[in-house]
Amino acid sequence: MAVSQIGTAVIWGITTTGMNKNGTLITNSDKLRFSSQNVAKATGNMEHLDGNGEVVGNTCYNQTQDFQIECYPSGDTLSAARTLRNALPVPGERVQLVDAVDTANPMVTECLCMSSDYRVSNSDKVIFSMTLKRWAGITNYAPITT
Repeated sequence: MAVSQIGTAVIWGITTTGMNKNGTLITNSDKLRFSSQNVAKATGNMEHLDGNGEVVGNTCYNQTQDFQIECYPSGDTLSAARTLRNALPVPGERVQLVDAVDTANPMVTECLCMSSDYRVSNSDKVIFSMTLKRWAGITNYAPITT
C-alpha cells in the first residue's frame, strides 16, 4: 500500500535512497535496502570562567555530524544479493549518502566511514551497520595522493 497522508504532513520512512562509496553509486535499484538512519550533531565545548569560577562565556568548536545507517542486501536471486556484500564500506572510505526526494536532507553529504559491521543470524537477514562522520572544517573527503 502506498503511503498517503491527510491533515498534517510529516516526513515518513527512510529518506536515504542510495550510497556513493569511493565514487561508485549503489542505489535501491541495486537492491541495497536502507532500514534505519540516524543523524547526531556534536561540538567541542570550552567554558570561560571569571575569577569566582562563574561561567561568563562559552566557545563551541569542532562541529561534527555522526550518521548511523543500517541496510540489507537483496536481489532477484540469492547470488545477486550476495554480490552486494562488497557494498559495505570499510573504515577510511569516502561515502556519500543519497536522497532522491529531499536534497536538503542533512544526510545527503560526503563523509568518512568510521566503522562498519556485517551481521548475520539464523533468524534474520544479513544487516549492514555503518558509522559515518563529517567534520565542519573538512570540505573534500577525496583521498589525497602524492
